[in-house]
Amino acid sequence: MRAYILTETERRLLERYLETKVKTGNLIVLLHRIRKNLPKLKEDIDLVSRASARAPVKEKEKRRRAREQEKKEPPKEEESKGEQKKELTWHELIYGTK
Repeated sequence: MRAYILTETERRLLERYLETKVKTGNLIVLLHRIRKNLPKLKEDIDLVSRASARAPVKEKEKRRRAREQEKKEPPKEEESKGEQKKELTWHELIYGTK
């Protein structure tokens, strides 16, 4: 399995097109390939998403996901009213204890 769908060159080509709306020969070929292969790409992404949701997650990954979720959540009522949250040490963040 590859860790990407587009090469860096293809990404730059698409980004440039979205900014300028100018179509080049390379872009036309890339857009054709995207349209032709999009259904299969969507199926593959769906399959990978479903499989990864069921795969066992290591503790380190669980903590990373929890930290990311905390960043996305809005502050709770108590925190927004001026209550300060205790800063965790790096050890508490990584291992969950002191």
